[in-house]
Amino acid sequence: MAPTEFFVTAVRRAVLALPLLSATAALAEGNPWGIAGELDITHDSNVLRASAGNAVADTVYSAGIRGQLDQGIGRERLRVNALLEHNRFQNQKALDNLSHEVTVGLSFEPGNLVFGDLGLRTARSLVNRTLGNGTVLADGNLERQTQANLRLSKGLVTTWSVVGGLDAFQRRESLSAYRSQDLSRDSADVGVRYQSTPDLGITALLRHTQGEYPNLGAGDDFSRNDLELRVNWAPSGASQLELRLVRGVESHSLTTVRDGSQWSGSVQWAWQLSGKTRLFSRLARDSDTGARDLSTSGSTDTITSYNDALVRTTLDLGARWQATGKIAVDLAGSRSQRSLSASLQGGTGNSTGSDRTQALQLTATYQALRNLQLSCRAARESRSTSGVVAGQSFPYSSTSYGCSVQAWLR
Repeated sequence: MAPTEFFVTAVRRAVLALPLLSATAALAEGNPWGIAGELDITHDSNVLRASAGNAVADTVYSAGIRGQLDQGIGRERLRVNALLEHNRFQNQKALDNLSHEVTVGLSFEPGNLVFGDLGLRTARSLVNRTLGNGTVLADGNLERQTQANLRLSKGLVTTWSVVGGLDAFQRRESLSAYRSQDLSRDSADVGVRYQSTPDLGITALLRHTQGEYPNLGAGDDFSRNDLELRVNWAPSGASQLELRLVRGVESHSLTTVRDGSQWSGSVQWAWQLSGKTRLFSRLARDSDTGARDLSTSGSTDTITSYNDALVRTTLDLGARWQATGKIAVDLAGSRSQRSLSASLQGGTGNSTGSDRTQALQLTATYQALRNLQLSCRAARESRSTSGVVAGQSFPYSSTSYGCSVQAWLR
C-alpha cells in the first residue's frame, strides 16, 4: 500500500470510529484508563539533517496507538503510558520504522513518613540519520533506551527530610556507525531537603555515577561525583522558579580531556501571565557525560547528542496562549551551543570548535471534542559552526510542517 493510501485509509477508519468514541466517552467519564488512535503527516525539507547541498525533502506518514492508565491502589498509585507508532517515509523507504515508548510509574507510601516513586521506561525511535562528520547514511539508525529509577524520602519531625535514589540507564544503537554512542550508566544519590513552607524547598544532594561507553575506541569507563543544590520557589500563585547548581568531578579511562571539575546548573521560570497566557524560560549549562535531548513524539525530530561535547549551554523560551476553551497556540524557541573537542571521539586529535543550533516551532491545537484533538505545526531549525569541527559537526538547516489527529476512547 502506498503511503498516501495508507494514510487515507487510516483517516477513514478513524472518522468512522468517532461516533463510537464519543458515545463511549460519555459513559466512561470516571474510567482510570484510556486508549487513543493517532495519525500524523509531516513534510520536512531536510529529513536526513544533512549538510547544505545534500538535503533531501520527504513526507512522513505516522499511525499510532496510545494507552494510559492512572489507578489508585490503596495508598499507592500506578501510572502507565504506552505509545506504538508506525512511521513510513514516502521516498526514503530505508528509514521506515516501528517506534515505541512505555513508561510505568508507581508512587507508594509504606508508612512512618516514608514516600517513594519507582519508574521504568523503555523506548525505541529513529535517531541520528547523519553522522557528526556529515556522512549521510542510507539506512535508519534505531536507538533503544532502557531506564529504571527509584526515589525515596523519609520525613522527620521538623521541616527536614532525608532523600535518596538510584538510577540505571542504557542506550544502544542499531547501526555500527553509531555504536560509539552506546552507553551504560548507574548512579546513586543521598541528601537532605528543607521545606520551610509549601512555596519554598531547598535540597542538597551527593551523587556518584559509574558508566561506560563500551564501543568508544577500546572502551571508555568513567566515574563522576556531584554536589548538587536545588531550590524550588513559588513567589506567587502565578509564578514558579527552579534553580539547580552542580559541582562535578569526572574521570575517564579513554577521553581524559574530560577529566577534572566543572560547574553546571540551570534556572527555570514559569509564569502564568494571565488566565489565557503562560510563559516559560530555561537557561542551562550542562557538562554531564551522556546527557542528551531525546524525543519519540515525532518521526522527524532532530536528536542532538552531547557525549561529544565538553560543555553545552542552552536557552529555551516558550509561550502558550489559550485563545478559547478549545483553541490553544504554542510558540517554542531554543538556542544551544556546544563546545567540541576531537579528543572526545577517542582519537588522538586535539582540535576544538563549537556549534550553535537554533530551533523555532509554532503549534496550533483544536480540541474539537473532549476526546478528539487536532493540531498543526510549523518548525524551522538550523545549525552553524565555528573553529575546527571537522568530523564532529557541520552546518545544516531544515523547515518542516504537518498536522495530526488524536481520538480517545475512555
